[in-house]
Amino acid sequence: MLALAVALLFAATVGTVASPVAGASVPARRSARPATPLATARRYIALGDGVAYGYGLANPATTRHSGLAPDQPPSKLAYPSVLAHALGLSLNVRKTGCTLTGDQLAVAGAASVAANVNGPDSLCHSSHPHKTVDPNELAHLGTAHASLITLQVGWDDVDFSGCLMRDLKIYVPYALSGGTTKKCTSGNGLTGGEANRVNDMRIALGAILTIIRRKQPDATVVVLNYYQPVPSPSQFVNIDKSEVCAHLAVPSRLQTAYTHAVIVQNALNRAIATEMEQHTHDHLVNLAGGSVFSGHAMCTRNPFLFTGGPKAGLWRFGYPNRQGQAAIAKAIRAQVPGLH
Repeated sequence: MLALAVALLFAATVGTVASPVAGASVPARRSARPATPLATARRYIALGDGVAYGYGLANPATTRHSGLAPDQPPSKLAYPSVLAHALGLSLNVRKTGCTLTGDQLAVAGAASVAANVNGPDSLCHSSHPHKTVDPNELAHLGTAHASLITLQVGWDDVDFSGCLMRDLKIYVPYALSGGTTKKCTSGNGLTGGEANRVNDMRIALGAILTIIRRKQPDATVVVLNYYQPVPSPSQFVNIDKSEVCAHLAVPSRLQTAYTHAVIVQNALNRAIATEMEQHTHDHLVNLAGGSVFSGHAMCTRNPFLFTGGPKAGLWRFGYPNRQGQAAIAKAIRAQVPGLH
């Protein structure tokens, strides 16, 4: 993924709740049900894209970036490891970025399904299509009991990075994910092509949740959607003199990028919420948590996201920094009280 991510959707064992995302449906609250008994094995499995992998805190690329060695496995500072430590769960983190083993199965650049792959698996020196959640990550889900599973898909299905770079007027290659800049919105909605990709993601999410339910029927499942990486005009501060903040300092450009990012965010999150309404088993909850990053977008006074400093380049802009990852873990933890 060069996944910039956009608001949080958490699934837990406490019933179905949805904070309104513009245009998203709001499922009704169901009665709470006790969490999986703590006497069972306390395994945690993380599925998803570059946010769950910890892109920017770890480097999956073939060359060194920002002082980070190449070909790194998922970061121990990403929310899965932080959350596992906080909850006392077992999370076996693989030792390589490319060979999927253990429980931390998130892959930078992973779309939900092969139909939405943006390019080859170049991070793994391969000409084969990029890894996806279904089937690549799911192939390692297993049936050994898990107490908690987190899942995050959507950003790389639409290649949100390419959408943002076009609006920011940053026309440079970002071959880390095989993406290119592109127009993603039309009027108040998505372009036809991006709308089709979001619909493909929604269908794939349904298939993924069905497989998880079949293989791990007792696990608490946390589904994350995406936060808003672009600051509102009132919150913008050119505080780090990065290339991203410099481009956003153009008022009309900032307003356009913000407006378009909200359109894409809402389309993704609405699709996720719509599909989750079709999967109402007792261990799945829909909670939109964009407030986790409220006031902490790129180029704000206390950003929870990388922008790429003056010498760091653009390779990780929009990904959660250490503070952002800790905030995600804290927000998830608040929704799984039965696992404390």
